[in-house]
Amino acid sequence: FGRLEGTLGAIDGCVHGPVAPAGAGAAETAVAVARMACLPPAHGCGVGTPGGGPRVNVLEEETDGAACDALLRFAGLRYDPRLLPGRTAHLDRLFTHPPEVFGAHLRAPPTPAHWAAAYAARDCFTASEDDLLLKGIAQFGDKDGPAIAERYFPDRPASCVNQRLASLSLILFRRLGIQVDDDGSLRCAPEEADGTFAVDPAGLAALEPVAAPPPPAFWTLEEDALLLRAVPAVGRMWAQIVEKYVQHRNRGEVRKRYQVLERRLKNAVKRNRKRAGV
Repeated sequence: FGRLEGTLGAIDGCVHGPVAPAGAGAAETAVAVARMACLPPAHGCGVGTPGGGPRVNVLEEETDGAACDALLRFAGLRYDPRLLPGRTAHLDRLFTHPPEVFGAHLRAPPTPAHWAAAYAARDCFTASEDDLLLKGIAQFGDKDGPAIAERYFPDRPASCVNQRLASLSLILFRRLGIQVDDDGSLRCAPEEADGTFAVDPAGLAALEPVAAPPPPAFWTLEEDALLLRAVPAVGRMWAQIVEKYVQHRNRGEVRKRYQVLERRLKNAVKRNRKRAGV
């Protein structure tokens, strides 16, 4: 139950904080889910009813929202009932980037067509799942998709997690003001005839050094954003970027990381264009 407890704790923590009531662990939650489905609890759990409520069956509820409400109340979890299926007037709050699911014309209250699009988009990640993905990256790094999938997304293949990482990177970087062209290309300072790059004074003034991440020193969003802002300002001058802004990295690490980000963003744009039929 140790691994399950960590997973459930991370899921609950990325939405509304710690599990309630205090002291409820993975075993209690497992029994709650088992009883909700009218199944015998797993052997060896030996715990009481979570929350002290009566036994219920989600299959008897008339709507998906009512079933989710009953399950969450029975498990003793904290949640916002306005975000349950069929109850929210703001579907855009359920996703990090709503146009991925609904296009550019989502309005409140949602229409039946909007709800149908939300149910059909089962390969899309919700905002809470994106939070979990970022937690997984902080724990395992962004190159270990299988570990992240096994820990936090057991119902999704590692390839799906990796693809979402690329799409989420594109969303986050664009929101941070980093320019990514329609074909996925990144801006770079113009190269001069002598091999140097034309410096952008305004872009250079906006750059600030980034602190070293704690061990095991996985690349952070702050470091990635710094690289993607530095190249348009000073060009691919890796030694200069390392000396002034990321002194805890070396030239080779910085160059390879930029190449990884380049490929990731190009692939994300390519998949988005293919999905949109462009």
